[in-house]
Amino acid sequence: MAYFDFCAQTQRAHGAGITSIEVFPKFTLLRQEPSFQWGDLEIGVIDDVLFYIRQAQGFPGFLVAINFGPRNSTVNFVGKAPKPDLVPVKATVAATTHNFDNVHRAKEFEVGRKIALDKVYIKAKEGVVLKCKVKNIPEKEL
Repeated sequence: MAYFDFCAQTQRAHGAGITSIEVFPKFTLLRQEPSFQWGDLEIGVIDDVLFYIRQAQGFPGFLVAINFGPRNSTVNFVGKAPKPDLVPVKATVAATTHNFDNVHRAKEFEVGRKIALDKVYIKAKEGVVLKCKVKNIPEKEL
């Protein structure tokens, strides 16, 4: 068995069905999005969850959140954003760290799924990238 295959099998054994080797290219593609390249940036911290919001005018925005703490957190991004009326009510999952402890948990953050941003449950060491329209950044005039 090749080293890569062994590592991939070991990483899949934790239950999410995907490895960090497979996650990395997805994050690399997201970095090419205009909002990640030159978008406005707002940073916030709620409990142990560090998050930031980026959106370039005229392009979809992104909310990136990572729970760096030792305990799970339920986060209200809508009510506790760095600026009032910054975060929309819903967003679409664009990518995750995929280090979920079981398949059911992974389905909660399945790419393409819409989730409410007023009550997001993020376990310790989990991360998520959400695609959304940031409210107070005006559309680019054409």
